[in-house]
Amino acid sequence: MDTAFPWWLQVTHFLNFLFIGLLLRSGFEILASHPRLYWNNNCHPGNEWLKFTKDKVPLEVGAFTARDDQRQLHPLLSLPGRGKIGIGRAWHGLVTMAWVVNGLIYVVLLFATGQWRRIVPTSWDVIPEAWESMKIYAGFGVPSIEHFQPYDALQMLGYTFIVFVVAPLMIVTGPVMSPAVVGRYPWYAKLFGGRQAARSIHFIGMAMFVGFVVMHVALVFLVHPEHNLVHMMMGVEYDPALVAQAVTRTVVGVGVVVALWVAASYLSLVDVRKSQRVLYRLQMPIKKWVLNPMTSTQRAKQVFTEDDISPFHWVNTRPPDQAQSPEWLALEADDFADFRLRVGGSSRRRSRSPWPSSGRSRRRTRSLCTRACRAGPGSPSGPVSGCATSSRRSTPSTARTTSWSSRSAPRSACTTGGPSRRTTPVSPRRWPSRTRPSWPGA
Repeated sequence: MDTAFPWWLQVTHFLNFLFIGLLLRSGFEILASHPRLYWNNNCHPGNEWLKFTKDKVPLEVGAFTARDDQRQLHPLLSLPGRGKIGIGRAWHGLVTMAWVVNGLIYVVLLFATGQWRRIVPTSWDVIPEAWESMKIYAGFGVPSIEHFQPYDALQMLGYTFIVFVVAPLMIVTGPVMSPAVVGRYPWYAKLFGGRQAARSIHFIGMAMFVGFVVMHVALVFLVHPEHNLVHMMMGVEYDPALVAQAVTRTVVGVGVVVALWVAASYLSLVDVRKSQRVLYRLQMPIKKWVLNPMTSTQRAKQVFTEDDISPFHWVNTRPPDQAQSPEWLALEADDFADFRLRVGGSSRRRSRSPWPSSGRSRRRTRSLCTRACRAGPGSPSGPVSGCATSSRRSTPSTARTTSWSSRSAPRSACTTGGPSRRTTPVSPRRWPSRTRPSWPGA
């Protein structure tokens, strides 16, 4: 078949290169917020099958927090870097939408134009041929040019695996990390063994993508590069006269993409709040029709039981110090006697006391570990991707709250890790001090 790249394949190939880089770098940012991977939802210290930190987590509650576990990556490595997990998640969600659309266009045109034969094997002979190619590569050799139509058997199998196995796997495991999706369809997370198992599968898929991209790019420049570049960049069959022009286009194209990757990081950090507003506004058309209509069914269906409560309670962060919030310390010194809870939304009754006098109802709920509860959902710190939590929480039965009462919620306002049996506040006076106190938005 024709080995040259048609124009639509050139465009989708270039956009895929751009999007994959943005997804990987924002994924690194999300992973750095909780650099541990599990196969169960408990997230108990020591149960990780893989971790990217040397820190050991003591079992004493509050001695080590989720914020302590976070790692800050350089903006050249992650998107945006410097521990801005909320912006990283916003970038990841936005680029995922664009990547999926680009991928659908690619697959549709691939089969509509007959170009699918360039990456999908049509004979079982591909297996022994791929083995022969592997032996040649292992010996640092190069298969002859007639084996490339436009790829040799080994590269063809790799492309088939990535496009039709790994990419769909990433697409179906990604929504498991969405509270809206799992709240509406609790059974969906169970298909993969739970949110943490899906997160681990998602990571393995990412590692496969990284390996494929590295090998694919290396082979482009090491195995008959003059043919590869002319086919990709010029869209015609090999012509020695076009090699220099193809190389120039490649260098310029790669330079533009890398510049966009780096610019995305540094521009996002110039004004974090504005970046967040812009990114979420760009996502809104899709969220409006897909995520926003979803309502949780977890409480109505009584999804979680006592068995879902984990034995370890991940504290999200520490109370503020004098420099961070003197108001909070003043309230805490007076046992929060003057604290008033703002109540809004669909509440029918209003009260100036921390909780309405009509009583409380107990419920079990699972939520993603969120770091910025007190700062509000729009905090640049954003939610942590670490572990899901199921906690037993006392809430008013007749009001929707817009801020936390420190009397009835843990002092950290939100927790990380597995579900917890703790239903009483952890006094900050009993928490071990550290050299660098953390607080949402600090």
